[in-house]
Amino acid sequence: KMLLLETGDAKYSDYYEKALYNHILASQNPETGMTTYYLPLVAGSKRGYSSAFETFTCCVGTGFENHARYGEAIYFKDKKNNIFVNLYIPSVLTWQEKGITLKQEGNYERDGNIRITVTPSKSEKFSMLLRIPYWTTEKTEIKVNGKKMNTVLVPGTNFKITREWKKGDVIEINFDMPVYTEPTPDNPNRMAIKYGPWVLAGKLGNKRIDPMKDIPVLITDNKPVSEWIRRISLDSLLFKIQNIGEPSDIVLAPFYTLYNERYIVYFDVFDSTGWERRKQEYQNYLREQEVLKQQTVDFIQLGEMEPEREHSLKGSNTAVGEFIGRKFRLSWNDGWFTFDMKVTDQTPLQLIMTCCGNDGESCSFDIYIDDKLLRSVTMRLQKSEDLYDMKIDIPFESTSNKDKVKISFKSHKERMIGRIFGVRLIKKM
Repeated sequence: KMLLLETGDAKYSDYYEKALYNHILASQNPETGMTTYYLPLVAGSKRGYSSAFETFTCCVGTGFENHARYGEAIYFKDKKNNIFVNLYIPSVLTWQEKGITLKQEGNYERDGNIRITVTPSKSEKFSMLLRIPYWTTEKTEIKVNGKKMNTVLVPGTNFKITREWKKGDVIEINFDMPVYTEPTPDNPNRMAIKYGPWVLAGKLGNKRIDPMKDIPVLITDNKPVSEWIRRISLDSLLFKIQNIGEPSDIVLAPFYTLYNERYIVYFDVFDSTGWERRKQEYQNYLREQEVLKQQTVDFIQLGEMEPEREHSLKGSNTAVGEFIGRKFRLSWNDGWFTFDMKVTDQTPLQLIMTCCGNDGESCSFDIYIDDKLLRSVTMRLQKSEDLYDMKIDIPFESTSNKDKVKISFKSHKERMIGRIFGVRLIKKM
């Protein structure tokens, strides 16, 4: 906002608008008023919110402040008393010193139209600068009192109208609003789908997500977005991907509206050849999972109530969370948790724990079997935030002549037990 005030450059308004609709507005649950601690963007994520009394952090307090500021950046004036229309939000501006009122109306997200009525206390000459957003095209039209302005409008700039304004003057803006895509800075084959300033996220519902088979990808073969997406109705902001989604097409909605379900924001894009390679990777994954299932002696999904209850989990300074659709458990401040697992006394076993790639050296802890140290672990940052498996061989004497063992995780002093998504005991092959 300060850069905008200093320079008047519309690129700062564009950024402000993107942050407003896709982050700040998306950070609050409209049913409860509670806000997020952070806004997850990993495919398959679901937002978690503060509670009124148990999880009121400093970030939550800042989050509430954001929602009191929706009106503060709709209009500005400069030192020459020019008026900037910065955001297109229905509102009324009363400029008391000049005796001027602007009334902005319209739902341009539905029909592209905005109407601004100018009411000065007396006829007065001044300039009004209308932001022409980056997301529109040169097909956008502006009319003053029904007369079209015969000027080429450049997206990402401010359009200046200087005239003697009279009571009842009306500005009408009709935005051309195509759906478009925006790649991530580091990967041209991973992109968001947008309409106007709104990010359109894929609706994934509330089921548990398998990242390998439930996260859709797009097989576009470089077709323009207009050929593979349609608006479901003019009365809604719902869109549908058509005939290019794998494993299926998906409905899209503005990201901020998906406050109580899972979603995908950034889609991986393939051509047909690239997708055939991806399918082969998936088939290999399924085969590996079947082999793993046959080797498994016992498995606990940490963070889920029933599996933890069945395995008699106990702990201190520990909590659960969710990432990429999977629950996890962590611990802090000399925290710990223990649970029982079945074993076989006939075969050497291996422990496999699923960890997160962006948990680093602050996560340092010991693993015990029946109170005997198995391994001290200090996590290392991986190349990505994806989940990965850490494998630890179990000495045969730790499980021989037993049908179950107690497995304990204990954090080192002033360190954490990183996010552990599951622990599996398998027969060592």
